[in-house]
Amino acid sequence: MGLGNRINEVLHGFVDVYPEIADFEDQENIPLPFAIYKMKQEGTKTKDSSSFGNYSVSVLLVCEGYDESLVMTGKVREALLSLQDRNTNVTFISSSVDFDDDDRAYVTEINFTIKTY
Repeated sequence: MGLGNRINEVLHGFVDVYPEIADFEDQENIPLPFAIYKMKQEGTKTKDSSSFGNYSVSVLLVCEGYDESLVMTGKVREALLSLQDRNTNVTFISSSVDFDDDDRAYVTEINFTIKTY
């Protein structure tokens, strides 16, 4: 199973997950909370090892209330850290929350680095 599918699976256990291209500017019909994740991959292959990848993963979490955003941020962090195994190294980088006046919602960006072997 690919990394994107694994991320989708662990997040989908507690929050609706949408593709990176989801337009949350028009989220009137999307129930809160929801998450969007995007991945950027960098990788190399050497003659001595199989290919591996370094991924920058960013999760955008949209919640109605500030307290809810804090709780859900903790759940997202736990979920992605649970992907760690002998072939996957997950590092939490940062998170920041902002209030979107137009949509009247809290948007939290949570950043990780994931390295696969």
